[in-house]
Amino acid sequence: MQARVFGHSWGADGLTGGEPNQEIAKLHAARQRSGKLVAYSVVWHILDELHVHSVAVDPAYQRKGIAKTLLERVLAEARAQGAVAATLEVRASNAAALALYTKLGFQTEAVRPKYYENPVEDALILWRRKL
Repeated sequence: MQARVFGHSWGADGLTGGEPNQEIAKLHAARQRSGKLVAYSVVWHILDELHVHSVAVDPAYQRKGIAKTLLERVLAEARAQGAVAATLEVRASNAAALALYTKLGFQTEAVRPKYYENPVEDALILWRRKL
């Protein structure tokens, strides 16, 4: 799914940070009743912050509210486990993701110039300071 959504694939260790991050990395998945994976998120819960590392929805299932529902559950779980804020990075041109994150209470606070490759693009750093 990573390759279909992002154009490349990092693999499990690339997403979670491997064994050293085993205690902080969490994978959440959305599946059909048949078991087919339709979306996932990888987050790192570090102290009292949630770092949203990756969110992907299978292209055939996009624009159906799956990412919103998944992230609402992830944020609620993180809050219940002591997180008080959440952060993420997103391509500056990813209007759909920015709209979703804004609906979820995230705000742009900084820019990482030329962070992304293929094509080279800035990353916006978003925060939701109160969960």
